[in-house]
Amino acid sequence: MCERYGLRDKATDFIRKLKNATTGRVLSLYLVIRTIAAAFSLRIGGHPQFIRPLINPMAQGAAEARYGKVDEKTEDDIKGLCAANENYGNFFAQNCFMGASGTLLIVSTLTEQGYTVNALQIAMWSVPIAVVAVVVGTIFNLLFDRNLNRLYGRGGR
Repeated sequence: MCERYGLRDKATDFIRKLKNATTGRVLSLYLVIRTIAAAFSLRIGGHPQFIRPLINPMAQGAAEARYGKVDEKTEDDIKGLCAANENYGNFFAQNCFMGASGTLLIVSTLTEQGYTVNALQIAMWSVPIAVVAVVVGTIFNLLFDRNLNRLYGRGGR
């Protein structure tokens, strides 16, 4: 339905109009949003519902606005980076929520092994992991931008 009513096209057009938008910056912003959503156990969709119809076109649009038409390998790299950011944001932050199934599984497994833990402890120890995932993911995204600058020229168009 999103495709039918042009959400993908509107999102791409919006990103193209932003002068400082780069693929890495768009994806880093999404990584932060995805991490916060996962930490509060908010489901905003996944690869088929959110990445393919919205985030990937925005990242592709940022690259095209800056460098013009990019080659097929770069398009595939951007698709992979979009999917990776979805995975980083969801996987590393989901245990920050005390009621998440993964958190409760960890608590029950450790309790069976004789360790005294509760869901709050697991959630609290998951926060630094989520923060590190955002920092490392952002660095990787910005290095991707640097690589695009090297391949296509610094200023782009």
